[in-house]
Amino acid sequence: MQSALYSYQYCQAFKIIFKVILIAFASLAFCDTAKSETQLTKKDKLKAAYLLNFTRFIEWPNNSPEIPPAPIRICVEDSPEFLLFFNQMSANRKSGPLQQTVKAYLSNTVDGCELLYVKESSKDNFEKINASLTENTVIVSDSDKVSFPGTSITFYEQNKNLRFEIDLQQLNAANVSASSELLKLARIK
Repeated sequence: MQSALYSYQYCQAFKIIFKVILIAFASLAFCDTAKSETQLTKKDKLKAAYLLNFTRFIEWPNNSPEIPPAPIRICVEDSPEFLLFFNQMSANRKSGPLQQTVKAYLSNTVDGCELLYVKESSKDNFEKINASLTENTVIVSDSDKVSFPGTSITFYEQNKNLRFEIDLQQLNAANVSASSELLKLARIK
């Protein structure tokens, strides 16, 4: 009986994971990316889809069902093309248990982001970026070659596939909680 229960739970988790991946690829396929398509790589588009889906499975502590939810702000240290693509993809979509909207901004234009996406160039602006972070900011690193203090999620490649690693200690330090569905997809550090 325990084996059947485990098999059922595994099947349900697989269905959820499959839906998340399907939504990510559907978002990529149906986005109007006339301008950004020529300048963004497939890997950058996939990372944008992952960032959007991370917001669906992470819960920040300052959210409350009694207060109307504020939009989830994602700050990126990247090109305007990436921002355009991300914001087109996230338009009219809701994330998380409170069904919040998600919007991306350049990291130097907004304070208090819930999620910060950093690249190699971010190291040069560390002090400026660090000053605008809150204690609950989840930092996502572009690759395992980018060393940015406080990184909670890191993209890496394995067998030519894009994967991500979650540092549970950093998530706990940011006082956020990630769903078990997200943790099942990640390599845990």
